[in-house]
Amino acid sequence: MYLNKSCLIKIFVTMKNYILLIAIILLTQKSFSQDITWNGSVSSDWNNSLNWTPNIIPSTTSHNVIINNATVSHKCLLNANRSIRRLDLNDGAELDLNNFTLTISDRLRIEEGVLKNGNIITPNINRIQNSTFIGSISITKTSSSTGNNDLEGGNRFIGNITFINEDNSRLRLAEDRGDTFKAHATFIRTGTGSFEVARRRNNYFEGDINCEGTILFGENNGVVIINGNDSQNINWNSIGNKPNFPNLTMNTSQNGELTLNTPIDIEDNLTLTSGVINTTTANIIRLTDESTTTSIGNANSFISGPMEYNLSNNSNSGFTLNFPIGKKLTPKNYYPEYYIWRPISLLVGHTHSATYTYRAEVFNNYYNNSNWTLPGGIDTASRARSWDIQRYLTSNMTNTPSNQLRTNATSGQRPIITLYFGYSDSVYDGSNLTILKNTSDSPNAWIDIGGTGAPVYNNRTPLAGSITSTGTNFNSFSTFTLGSLSTGFNPLPLKLLDFKATEFENDILVNWSTTEEKNTDYFEVEKSIDGKNWYLISRIDAAEETQNINLYHALDKNVNNGIHFYRLKQFDIDGSFEYSKTVRIVKNSIPQKTITIYPNPAQNEILILNNHNIEELINWRIINTIGKTVLSGESEQNQKIDISSLSNGIYYLQINQFDKIENIKLIISR
Repeated sequence: MYLNKSCLIKIFVTMKNYILLIAIILLTQKSFSQDITWNGSVSSDWNNSLNWTPNIIPSTTSHNVIINNATVSHKCLLNANRSIRRLDLNDGAELDLNNFTLTISDRLRIEEGVLKNGNIITPNINRIQNSTFIGSISITKTSSSTGNNDLEGGNRFIGNITFINEDNSRLRLAEDRGDTFKAHATFIRTGTGSFEVARRRNNYFEGDINCEGTILFGENNGVVIINGNDSQNINWNSIGNKPNFPNLTMNTSQNGELTLNTPIDIEDNLTLTSGVINTTTANIIRLTDESTTTSIGNANSFISGPMEYNLSNNSNSGFTLNFPIGKKLTPKNYYPEYYIWRPISLLVGHTHSATYTYRAEVFNNYYNNSNWTLPGGIDTASRARSWDIQRYLTSNMTNTPSNQLRTNATSGQRPIITLYFGYSDSVYDGSNLTILKNTSDSPNAWIDIGGTGAPVYNNRTPLAGSITSTGTNFNSFSTFTLGSLSTGFNPLPLKLLDFKATEFENDILVNWSTTEEKNTDYFEVEKSIDGKNWYLISRIDAAEETQNINLYHALDKNVNNGIHFYRLKQFDIDGSFEYSKTVRIVKNSIPQKTITIYPNPAQNEILILNNHNIEELINWRIINTIGKTVLSGESEQNQKIDISSLSNGIYYLQINQFDKIENIKLIISR
């Protein structure tokens, strides 16, 4: 085709116009993106143009907001939900979102800045490092993807913080430096992009960790350190995969503890320095294989509840698995320690490379095995506690006590267990201890798997130590406990069911009940006015050796008004003794009326009995376990009260007399 000169000129002019038009569009777009810097010269009001340079209020997606002067007269305060293009918050400068939402269309960058109270929504969290976040804040990476965001870290979150990844690209926290979370931290993943928290370095958490969706922790050797001074929780909404912590450290202060409301896995290391981790069978902590390391913990840091350890290696020499377990006790328990730390160390090997899961838990006042048959040469099985170790095939969690377990005693390839005991186990001679266990074939009989224990007898003093199994008949997993050889003496204490002191007329009545009084000789009731200096008020002989419940009481008739302390001293037949908990009671100038409910448990009627026989009306009410009054009225002595309208359950009868309130537990059972 032939083009004449005129046509060529027209084509050239047309192309020139197109190029000019494109240039104008580009220049126009550039003019719409404008930097506006906070000067804070007039007030803290975002909506005052005099606080900005130039004097324009940032309010559109063409405005780049720069807040980078920490010395301005007034800090920036958002006054409504706003939309901007960019935010740069740097150099110690401060922005208070004032509980509003700032939507950023391009990118967010916070470097050594201070952000307070509110919400930020942006497709691009470009940088957050070395900054401080105060109050309740949420930062959302939206689904308008601009690529991955790897945040450097080194930040301090003073209030509750929420990070949300809605995008299909990744979001990482603490890529280069660890973060510190002083309050609750929530991490939410709703998009397909990964969400990694505490990726590198040490990251400190003093509040709850809340996870929604699959959240990855410590993927590049990062460490999650629990270091609060109160109760903390790890929560998960059961969407995606459960939380995974390659490295978890407990290092709390004061009464700090961690409760799992989700199962978690530990891949590399569990470090227990200070603080207790509370678990249940449903919300358990699992060490994922034999390469995961942990110690046996210590008296101030252990796992209260069950824990699991996976083992897949079939090495001839086996592997040592440490279970840093114990129990956190409530004050009503008999034992003098508030924390009972009773770890296990287990050497075990497999004949096959299949993965098995070992689940271990220690139980106080062991469960339903007081009548199990003792083997020959054993005088007593522990009445203090037992250890339950179950073994499962990991692939389907089928209970597998012994399959593919190395038990060859000749080559030394057999399981070996070490149990640790403390003062409340009433061990007086470690050299005369042994380890007992049952089997699936004989679940109600103990077998003796031997043991070497220490320390040795020391002047009737309760001991703390350990014992390691020596027998060749340890070839399955089940329930384990301590046993005392007939040639030695370890009382492995009686079971004290209850010990209390109550006012009775002008005296104080001390009551206690026991069971399993093997080798118990007598009891002494001691009293103190100051809780330090004690004296004897009563001596009571023990009942004969029996499995029945034995009831005892002593009456203190030498009572004045004020505070009184009581404790029980239990003597065994060899002269050794052990103290109970201490109970405290305040005696008042007006005698407290001793009220009794009959019958209790009750069905449809009760009688309120006043042991002082004072003829007057009794004001009463019945409350349920959440404190709601369900019945109330006035009654005379021995007058029947109709309770047929109440459902089965536990209630409390509250009596108001002489300006004093007495609560009595009432059980309704039909």
